[in-house]
Amino acid sequence: MAKVARFLRNDDGGPAVEMGLIAPLLVAVMLGIVTYGMVIFQIIGVNAAAQAGAMYAFINIGASTASIEAAETAATQLTITTPAPTTLSCGCASGLGLVSVTCGTVCADGTTAGTYLTVNASHATLELVSFLPTVNGRSIVRIQ
Repeated sequence: MAKVARFLRNDDGGPAVEMGLIAPLLVAVMLGIVTYGMVIFQIIGVNAAAQAGAMYAFINIGASTASIEAAETAATQLTITTPAPTTLSCGCASGLGLVSVTCGTVCADGTTAGTYLTVNASHATLELVSFLPTVNGRSIVRIQ
């Protein structure tokens, strides 16, 4: 009977059992943090690529679509694709974005409609991030 009582009072190995119970939760939290960081990195990279393409087009007026896409690709180490073509459109800037109008039209604020270039960029995320299959970025710049 004394041996059984001594066995029940023995707490050797308690920390190992506690760690065994907590370790899966810690690993899951760490994987979530790493995944979140990877997604944020990709979002920043895609937006930087779209901005670089728009900046290139702004500096080099009349640049070809291929050269704009090359500037996007060179701006980041991610694999960048262009899901929608780079487009030129006339519009008026408003608080909600860009309102498409005919070129030369007078906007509601009294200014003349400008020519805007829209540059799109996209990156396919890793299979690990199945809730977000692609990351998209867009940059709009007035060129005239």
